[in-house]
Amino acid sequence: DGFCLGGIAGPFAATATAAARIEELVCAKCRACGHTFPWDILGEDVHAAKRRRRELPCGHWTFGLQYRCRLDLHDQRRVDEKLSVFVSDEEGKLFGIAPDAVVADPSARLRAQQLLDGILRHGASEASNHTLAMHRVDGLAEALGAYVVCDTSVEWDMAAGAP
Repeated sequence: DGFCLGGIAGPFAATATAAARIEELVCAKCRACGHTFPWDILGEDVHAAKRRRRELPCGHWTFGLQYRCRLDLHDQRRVDEKLSVFVSDEEGKLFGIAPDAVVADPSARLRAQQLLDGILRHGASEASNHTLAMHRVDGLAEALGAYVVCDTSVEWDMAAGAP
């Protein structure tokens, strides 16, 4: 048995939605203190902001872009069984496209958006057959534990049709 993807929420979204823009899943993470901000907090030219060492609201200038989001999963057989899992991806493994490229390159953004649209559309189907690798994180901040996606990538069988 598998799961259906019920929705996805970026780091600053209040609720998960079945339709999202790929840029909403990208954030700027301070490498000094770990705080996160909208990816365009210093303007849309991220590379220029880094070159000029513009400071984030936390006061540091060293940062990187990453995908951060929450996936809301539903069991295919028992619809009342739900689980939220979290994604934190600095390299772009999930979509196969680096977050820096998504915000800077329109063609990379389009490819990543097509993958996101495909998993959202297909993930809501009973015919979906997705797998995720994840681990559980326990600690004071998450008394009941949290599940974090790791080593997972979205791939689409182009022979089966575009996403």
